[in-house]
Amino acid sequence: MFENDSELFAFLGIDLNSVRMDILSAIIKTQGMTGSTFEDIMEQLLYVRGKKANESLVYRSLSELEDIGFISIDKSEHIHIYSSGFDHLEHVLSQRLPASINELRLEQETIEKKIKMIRNAEGIDLAKHMVEILTGKKTEQQSRFALGLSNIFRLLSAEIFANVGYNDVIRISLGWGSPEVEDHLIADDKLEGLLEFNTNIRILVSMDWKFHEPLISLIYLKRSEGFNIEIRRRTHFHGTYQFLSHNDENLVLITSEKPLSAAFIPEHANRILVADAIRVFDKEFSDASIISEGP
Repeated sequence: MFENDSELFAFLGIDLNSVRMDILSAIIKTQGMTGSTFEDIMEQLLYVRGKKANESLVYRSLSELEDIGFISIDKSEHIHIYSSGFDHLEHVLSQRLPASINELRLEQETIEKKIKMIRNAEGIDLAKHMVEILTGKKTEQQSRFALGLSNIFRLLSAEIFANVGYNDVIRISLGWGSPEVEDHLIADDKLEGLLEFNTNIRILVSMDWKFHEPLISLIYLKRSEGFNIEIRRRTHFHGTYQFLSHNDENLVLITSEKPLSAAFIPEHANRILVADAIRVFDKEFSDASIISEGP
């Protein structure tokens, strides 16, 4: 992992080429059995560098080395004695290792989040955002139509998932006659990605929905961790709106199952339809039965 000694110790916050390390080296080389005096240290630095070291800088560095724990200073006599050893070094390095590992883990988490963000990015999202940056104006969402699974998924990503914010409400009405659609919408990574924003997720499935144990286990795990996510089963078989919505504003509505097609409808484009779909969902969700952890 580390290409050389300098890289390894630099990761632990130690610059092997620093003045402090020169002084620590001088102490270790001159201390013998009784420790080093300030004069011993200055003479060793002169020998190594070929010129006299700045005394104020050396005193300050000695104090810093003591604070870190790399050296001990015996101040019981007029002439202070400086000493170090394996026990000093081992104690400091052992303390720094866990912190450095945690730092690596945080960096790894950051990298993984960036990878996930890039993987989930769609060209249309980036193009829209770029136009907003260049013009200084927010692009108003327009109604859009999508035909086929892949295009519907792109539509959902661009118009719903990309705009989710903290504490938003996501309503998912399943039972679209396509297991592939259901698997995509309630995939573990999709739900966990939405929950990162502390989203309120409400999932409503058909009366004959097939129990999906991994999904239910994930939902109850997230609920136990304090996340607001719930799945319920309808109490009737008759047709109803099939959609995914973002707050009370926008929704992607399934318009046909054969061929599978959907339309993105922002609230400003059809307020009556959006409001009615949300109203029907909330009524059905209230009447629906809660799905327990067992089938």
